[in-house]
Amino acid sequence: MAPANAPLPEDVELDGPLLPRRSMEETTEMDITPMIDITFLLLIFFLVASAMDPQRAIRLPKARFGDGVDPDTAAIITLGHQPGELAAVYLGNGKLEENRVSGPWREVRQQVLEYLEQQLVDGKKTTVLIKAEGAVSEGDVNRIEQLAGEAGYSTLHIAVMNED
Repeated sequence: MAPANAPLPEDVELDGPLLPRRSMEETTEMDITPMIDITFLLLIFFLVASAMDPQRAIRLPKARFGDGVDPDTAAIITLGHQPGELAAVYLGNGKLEENRVSGPWREVRQQVLEYLEQQLVDGKKTTVLIKAEGAVSEGDVNRIEQLAGEAGYSTLHIAVMNED
């Protein structure tokens, strides 16, 4: 080995690089991490910068296929859900205990029929509105529909009400 401060041989060129260059490998993949970062930053910016204005709430149009039922011209029967039993029947609007009809179906049927006939005789009631909780069975509603037909009503409205 030659000493560190020994003269270089004459065939060595000092103009070129000391180490040969490595070939650059071209990558075809694109790093999308910065784009995802920018997207999330923009999302956060718009969430923070936007203000919810309850005064500018959307006004939905009225239903095209349904009209409200006037309680002054409708005999109202309310049905409440009772698990494992027939629906609780209330003569009138709402589930007031003084309007509840109880007993076996034969007695309930007779009282509902009398109520509907009396409302029709008074002349003010021309339709029947059956308000039922969502869990009331279709069979219980059908029973009241049949009674309305027997009493002489030709117009029937059925509504599903929220359980309170």
